[in-house]
Amino acid sequence: AAQIFNDRSGKPTERIYGCVIIGSEWLFLYLEKNTVYQANDVIYFNEIGILLAAFQQIIDFFIPKP
Repeated sequence: AAQIFNDRSGKPTERIYGCVIIGSEWLFLYLEKNTVYQANDVIYFNEIGILLAAFQQIIDFFIPKP
């Protein structure tokens, strides 16, 4: 849905990130064109450093460093 919305708004993106959370388990995914990829293994909530690193990778993808 996000991909369709972005395309119709004239702001297509090459990648859309998402996350599925079940209890304390986190699974990160991303969509490129019409294919969904699992970005990593399941991350548990108590692995806060790994969770923050996953979010940092997403931020770095969209905000290039100077």
